[in-house]
Amino acid sequence: MAFTDLEINEAALETVAQLEAFGHKVKAYASNAADFEATQQVVAQVAASTSW
Repeated sequence: MAFTDLEINEAALETVAQLEAFGHKVKAYASNAADFEATQQVVAQVAASTSW
């Protein structure tokens, strides 16, 4: 499972911890969805790391 936020701060890390407590593998990515190129890069990162 992956999710994005503008920055990976304490709140995002808490979300990771909560989801992991349910047995999910989780990775958080910093991304600004308003920036199309940055969004494409994050999608590529997520796709490349699906083996986690």
